[in-house]
Amino acid sequence: MKLLTHDLLSSHVWGMGTPGFPLWLQVTEVRINPVEFNPDFIAQMTPKVEWAALVQAANTLNLTEVPKEPTEGYEQNEIF
Repeated sequence: MKLLTHDLLSSHVWGMGTPGFPLWLQVTEVRINPVEFNPDFIAQMTPKVEWAALVQAANTLNLTEVPKEPTEGYEQNEIF
């Protein structure tokens, strides 16, 4: 599952908390697929991301390079 996709999912199962977000990851395999930087995609998606949930999921995957919050000028920052 892509990490950004995970950030947009929630559970509607009864008793999972309000609103069942974020979903907890149980990792069996991690694959990192490099993709070409797309500043338009980053500019559109970053405001929609629940950043604390993204950082929590990244920590579960041992992806320590995910920043704790979006950095200023992220739209044009390939390292971000």
